[in-house]
Amino acid sequence: MPPKVAELLAIQEDAGHVRNICILAHVDHGKTSLTDSLIASNGIISARQAGKLRYMDSRDDEQDRGITMKSSAIALIFEGRELINIVDSPGHVDFGPEVSTAIRLSDGAVVVIDAVEGVCVQTHTVLQQVWREGLTPVLFINKLDRLVFELQLGPEEAHAHLQRIVRQVNDIFGALNSVAHYRRAGTEGEDAEEADFEFRPEDGTVVFGSALHGWAFTVGTFAELMAPKLGVTLDELRFKMWSDFFWSPKAAAFTADSNGGRLKPLFAQLALSNIWRAHEAANDETAEGPFKLAKIISALGLIVSSHELKSSDPSSRVRAVLSAWLPLAPTLLGAVAKHVPAARSAQPRRLDRIWPTLLTPGNESCEAAVRAAAHQCDGASEHVLVHVSKMFVNGQGEAAVGFARVY
Repeated sequence: MPPKVAELLAIQEDAGHVRNICILAHVDHGKTSLTDSLIASNGIISARQAGKLRYMDSRDDEQDRGITMKSSAIALIFEGRELINIVDSPGHVDFGPEVSTAIRLSDGAVVVIDAVEGVCVQTHTVLQQVWREGLTPVLFINKLDRLVFELQLGPEEAHAHLQRIVRQVNDIFGALNSVAHYRRAGTEGEDAEEADFEFRPEDGTVVFGSALHGWAFTVGTFAELMAPKLGVTLDELRFKMWSDFFWSPKAAAFTADSNGGRLKPLFAQLALSNIWRAHEAANDETAEGPFKLAKIISALGLIVSSHELKSSDPSSRVRAVLSAWLPLAPTLLGAVAKHVPAARSAQPRRLDRIWPTLLTPGNESCEAAVRAAAHQCDGASEHVLVHVSKMFVNGQGEAAVGFARVY
């Protein structure tokens, strides 16, 4: 069932449990499909409709053209205690102001990248905006199924391909960091921690998956599954999985030597190989295919609809298995809840960026009180500050409506 208004209001009372994020990407990289999957987790739409309904594209022209043209927002509940306000934004370069609108109202961002297309022009643009505005980002590398079905890469090739994408993104941040350090040289007061941000898959700031098929995972997802089996600590495995390490069954230990190419990198062996195996079984049209898939389902202890498994479409079969095993919404929203600061801690920093000074002659005491209340996220204060990021009119003759955030 969709969350009730009373539930939303109750969580909203504690700004320590509120996250404000936007979803950014190049056009057709899967933002709206991703948003559909997240919305389905709250029971607002069916999981089967996710990626097809385009729930946030509420305008007729958006549905007709199949692209997002205006930013729109929705509030979701995660694990019954976290309120995550999501702003879906356009990816087409012609709608850049709408992206700026979404970023201005947010404390964090989910940056979506197509695993096949990689970093594109608009990806570069939104990363610059995220960095400039000081948002805390989470990277979602989408459409991993295309690496299997379209590019037909093996797990090791896919691992190398994904490493290149993460490096490209971090190179963009690195260039921006260098400029910031150069400009900051000899000055004081700048926040170096913000400028030095980079995506680290081992820390969970990078999520991999398929929004259309409703599954996702992080390095930590498979580290938690495999650490007990290998007899190593979770932290050690999580750190080494994304690095160029291998697992030697003979020595029962990590090694930097691939043994002449006979050993696979940890991420390819422990994570991607399992994903690829499910795809191969679902795509096997021989008599052995259903038995392979049934074996995987049994080994994982999953409950999967027999109707979906009998589908003639291989992508439907693999979606049924992987979405049951690695559901997207808990993984991505969990990464957001872990890494994006709550409004209570993010708001003072964001407010000072947006309004370097609020004081005007003759009204210093009042405006200082407003700033203090906004910094503390004090809902009981008599002072309310509203930042209007955009004004729009729904129809001719109607009153203007503000797209805003209340501080």
